[in-house]
Amino acid sequence: MKAGKNDFQKRLDRLILMQRLKYSLIGISVVLALASLLFFIGYEQTVHMDKVISSRTIGGTIMQANRVPGRRSGFRLLVKLDDGRSIQASSRLPQTPYEGEHLVLKELRRKSGLKTYIVTRITPSQ
Repeated sequence: MKAGKNDFQKRLDRLILMQRLKYSLIGISVVLALASLLFFIGYEQTVHMDKVISSRTIGGTIMQANRVPGRRSGFRLLVKLDDGRSIQASSRLPQTPYEGEHLVLKELRRKSGLKTYIVTRITPSQ
């Protein structure tokens, strides 16, 4: 008779353990889902903090080109625009820019008033 009671106790303990595990896993899943949602919202807010409000295409001539050190680097360019302004731009194009080459840039105006310049095409000088 004691053996039957012991077996019953083991099954009851196992059932209680399974119920506790089930509720624990549900709770952990909900916490992970909420943490992921909060992380995603925070990431989106920091990425889109300074949105681009307008962009236009402009031309210029390279005055100086310096390679940016690093594995996935590009070039930091000093450019004299066709309208007479001098700016700094970045280029990640596969071709090496040389002084005197003409290039086409995209001017991005951001919500904060900041302007950034990205090289879209380099054409040899004529």
